[in-house]
Amino acid sequence: MNALRDQWSSRVGEGLDAYDGLKDISKANYDNLKKELGYIPPKDEWEHVLFGRGSADQLAGVVSQIIATKILIELKTLGALKGIIIRSYGTAAEEDNDGGCPMFICRNVLPGKGPEYIPDAVIYTEGTGDSRVPLGSLGIYRGQRGRMQIEVEVIGKSCHGSMPWEGRNPLEFGASIIAEAAEKYQKREVF
Repeated sequence: MNALRDQWSSRVGEGLDAYDGLKDISKANYDNLKKELGYIPPKDEWEHVLFGRGSADQLAGVVSQIIATKILIELKTLGALKGIIIRSYGTAAEEDNDGGCPMFICRNVLPGKGPEYIPDAVIYTEGTGDSRVPLGSLGIYRGQRGRMQIEVEVIGKSCHGSMPWEGRNPLEFGASIIAEAAEKYQKREVF
């Protein structure tokens, strides 16, 4: 899903780009920005403003992550969280590569590192869930664009051909997991 650079340029001027953010403040259309967004900080503060695709839709999540991390750090001085190491990551590219940044951290940053790099808790700031249903806010969901990334390992048990009932076929059990997930999705049940 592209950010439609031409539409950005026509609405907010050549000084702002959908991917590159603020390029040239003198070429930004301040009046149109104010009309579209309602409030725009003064231009002398723009060097501290994030412009571009995705700069607003996950803003509440980023702010929540920063505040939660600050609270956790403050609680540490009061004797809370003994032995807990706090790490906070902010990643980009969610729109074009869902899960790519956390996957990069899990595959390239954490392996081989000491336990001080492995989180004791995760603050998940993606705006997904329904708190009115059991497991609603932490259930498994299909992605916003009809896709999700999930890995399920199904382990079988080998057996002799003369006693097939002693074995477990992982393909059979894996297929039943997929069938159950599809059925629950059709019924719009949370699982």
